Order: sequence, then C-alpha cells, then structure tokens
Amino acid sequence: MTSSTDELNETRSLSHLLPDYTVITRSVKHLANFFEQTCLRYPDNIAVICGSSHLTYLQLDRRANRLARLLLQDGLQEGQTVGIYMERSVNTYIALLAVLKARWAM
Repeated sequence: MTSSTDELNETRSLSHLLPDYTVITRSVKHLANFFEQTCLRYPDNIAVICGSSHLTYLQLDRRANRLARLLLQDGLQEGQTVGIYMERSVNTYIALLAVLKARWAM
C-alpha cells in the first residue's frame, strides 16, 4: 500500500519529466487517453527504451493504434480477456497499449 507522501513524491517526479503531467491527469479518465494527450504534447520524445531499441511517443502511438484496430476487427468483445505472452521488447509495450486502446474504444 502506498502512502499519500509516496504518491505526492511520484507526482513531483513525473511532473519534472512531463511538465504538463498534473494538468493532463486532472482531465483524464482512461490511461489510453492520458497516453494520447502526452503523445500530442511530446510526439518526438522517447516513450520506450528496451535494450538497443526505442520508440518515440508518435511511433508507439501509431503502432499501438494499428494493433488495436486489428484486435477490434478480429472480434475483440467487451469483457474478453486478452493475454500477452512475449519476450520483453518494444513490441511488448505496443501490445499493452493496443489492448488498452481497443478496450477504451468499446
């Protein structure tokens, strides 16, 4: 269990990395929406680094959107469980974000 002091310290830390963090979080109800708002503000910033690979927010967003559309076209239904089993890589983050986006679109 985290204390309110821990949460405050985390918010301060994130605010340093993303100056608009507190403004964004006040108006966001879904994590996928938070990501998209961050992407609009910092499209060329690095979003994911995994080993020697990295993606900007814009690259991650585009790839996750493509996969989310495929999930929905393939028949992903509300309430269905989506399993992700893969080696840790930038593709793992793409898959996680795509599932969030597909579920948010429902």
